Amino acid sequence: MRLVCLCLVVLAAACGPNSMTMDAGMTCSVPTLNPPNLARNGLFECGDPTLEFKALDPNSKVEVSTGRTGKALKFTTANGIYGNRFGSEWKVIAPAAASYCLRVWIKSTSTATTVRFYGLTPNSGVASGNQFDMPGPVTTWSQVPPNVKLDVAVKAGDELSVGIEDKTNKAGTVIELDDVDLWVSADGRCQESRTP
Repeated sequence: MRLVCLCLVVLAAACGPNSMTMDAGMTCSVPTLNPPNLARNGLFECGDPTLEFKALDPNSKVEVSTGRTGKALKFTTANGIYGNRFGSEWKVIAPAAASYCLRVWIKSTSTATTVRFYGLTPNSGVASGNQFDMPGPVTTWSQVPPNVKLDVAVKAGDELSVGIEDKTNKAGTVIELDDVDLWVSADGRCQESRTP
């Protein structure tokens, strides 16, 4: 009887919105997508979203801002060789060989913001990826890419990550990021419906 009850509890927990348990013990519900969003805390609504993306230069700043709905990230560039870049602190381990797709929403004071989507084969140094260059400034929340796919084909076990860059390399540029959505595309066309 205990096994049946435990199975029912597990099944009930698997249905409905995704629930993330943060270090402080609080839970956070986010909409469920099909196929699922593989980006950790991609909507930036759970816990401290600044843990999800980090600046590559300690003089650059990543902080919480107001997003399309709820929270977003605000990146302010600094002088220095990497002061114009920030990237995901997480890596998604590809569960299967497939095409993986990425969409993000940005606002930016830059005249040229680049969104990069990488795949890396561990221990080999072999990387592949694509990027989308968004002209700007982008004064309202805009989907990147707007009407094409941003994808990368990888093998099972490869690592997927995201990077954002201000191509002008000018200190004080602001790039805001929200609703990072990374998913596996069954047909490789990245045309799956992404609304919950």
